[in-house]
Amino acid sequence: RNTASEVSDPRAKTDGKYSWSAKYGETANDAFNEIKKLVLQVIAASQKDQFELIDHIDLWDVVKWKIAYLYNNDNLMPIYKKEMLERVAESQGMEQPQHHSMSELYAYILSNKDSSSELLVELTGFLPLSRVLLPFLSAI
Repeated sequence: RNTASEVSDPRAKTDGKYSWSAKYGETANDAFNEIKKLVLQVIAASQKDQFELIDHIDLWDVVKWKIAYLYNNDNLMPIYKKEMLERVAESQGMEQPQHHSMSELYAYILSNKDSSSELLVELTGFLPLSRVLLPFLSAI
């Protein structure tokens, strides 16, 4: 089935086989290369603990922070949703966490890790996630 004529969003591109956001390139190959470049930037920044650089990389937050965590799980937490990080930071005393970047939220939470363990269990309300986060927090 050819979907080339079915894309009605001007921010999207398709070649009939693949679809991608137009901001990443005119062709599927261009988009692949651009996204690959961005992923490699996330990896490099994460390995160098330059998390503030990751905030400015034009990929979806969940994707880039998951990749960053995979390449530096000593200094990041396996939480990739900004709203959850804001809730944790606010409960630890950060004022107006919504005005902070994800890298700032991670840094704040990890600097207060002693108070994070029980809070994360309470906030997530999800026992399997708690089993992952508690050992992580106690190990750092």
